[in-house]
Amino acid sequence: MYKTKNDGFTILEVMIVLAVITISLQTGISSFTRLAQENTQTSLSNSFLAVVQFARNSALTKRQYVTLCASSDNTSCNTTAWEDGWIIFLDTDFDQVLDVGEDILQRSLNFSADHSLRRAESATPSTYLSSLQFLPSGFVLSTASFTLCDARGANAARGINLNLSGQTRVDAGIDANGVILTCPA
Repeated sequence: MYKTKNDGFTILEVMIVLAVITISLQTGISSFTRLAQENTQTSLSNSFLAVVQFARNSALTKRQYVTLCASSDNTSCNTTAWEDGWIIFLDTDFDQVLDVGEDILQRSLNFSADHSLRRAESATPSTYLSSLQFLPSGFVLSTASFTLCDARGANAARGINLNLSGQTRVDAGIDANGVILTCPA
């Protein structure tokens, strides 16, 4: 009796295995990338929530006006691109402008180069604003909506919404009024 010796794989078997591995890797990498993007969005929105809460708590505990404003240079309220950074300061003359002698409570630079963060007035969503002021009671003068976007656009945007009492929440894809978010170009 003769035995057939089978020491390897045929080309067809190798090609099928490689095809299955390739498809599995592509699916896995795509899912991992999407998961990483979602985690980054969640982390950044939670970080900004903490900043807003710090500003509100500072107003409450110090019983003074506190302004949170977008700042690309850490010394003035000079931009509407909140992702460039921000400052929180005691606003003794409540004019939302950092003046000589007003204490800076917190500074931040470059929130994220791959993300945009804008504040839109609820009544006029196309008007982006550069500051937010907390009263000594912790309240704000008007509601505020911030939009956090990444490269995926409005489909993955987060709405960081602030009510009159200074409380915040994050909504996926909508602002405080339930309007679908748009991302700046």
